[in-house]
Amino acid sequence: MSRLAKMSTRVAILLSLSMPTADCAHAQEGNDPSDTPQEIASQTESLNLLRQSRYDELDAKMNGIQRSYELGKITDEQLLHEFRAFYDTDPALAGRYDAWIEKMPRSYSALLARGIYLRYLGKQARGSAYIDDTPRQQIEGMSKYLAKAMADYNASLTLTKKPLLTYHSIIAVTMLDAVMGDDDLARRMLNESIRVDPRNFVVRYKYFASLQTRWGGSLEQMLDFEKQARAAGLSDVQLRYFANMLVAERRWVQTGGRCCK
Repeated sequence: MSRLAKMSTRVAILLSLSMPTADCAHAQEGNDPSDTPQEIASQTESLNLLRQSRYDELDAKMNGIQRSYELGKITDEQLLHEFRAFYDTDPALAGRYDAWIEKMPRSYSALLARGIYLRYLGKQARGSAYIDDTPRQQIEGMSKYLAKAMADYNASLTLTKKPLLTYHSIIAVTMLDAVMGDDDLARRMLNESIRVDPRNFVVRYKYFASLQTRWGGSLEQMLDFEKQARAAGLSDVQLRYFANMLVAERRWVQTGGRCCK
């Protein structure tokens, strides 16, 4: 089934339940591996560098973190946590991102960071109201931000050897926008992530999240993919996050989504 068809099914389910989709998304995010105090401090530093227009320092830091990941000095989870600095949706930051990229147009980290920022602006534009109470203009606003984010993601793909977080981010877009995303694209991003980092956790986990019933997947698909993740050699700690999401999914299915209100 195409992502668009599955989105239509999901919308019908949500309308019948009169359930706000954002609450469920937040519930899933709450199961994500948390940041350490050191990572939070580093995120704050990165955001401050951006606010202060210290682009040379910021670019050197973020591309250095990317290189450290590619050299095996930090994990893919640590990489993701560092780039969470750019989840902040302060509108005053838009010009800072543009200036960073204008100065360094072929910076992988700059394009990825702005794409992340734009994606979160899209989520914010969508809002957290019940889907049948959400004006079309808010949905259109989200789609415009996501289109801009995808342009940055696409531009970033060839700028580093292991664009793992780009793959992760594109899957996140397919979960939000049925027009831009489909199952084939999400699966291709998963496969590419495994090609560059066979035991990566973060893209597998994002793809696993996209298989939830609320996003057009099913419990059966999640169970099958969990077996694949186990066979890939993920750690017990990492597999525990998969298990926790399966518990939440079973509860969601059993209650018809009412668990997420």
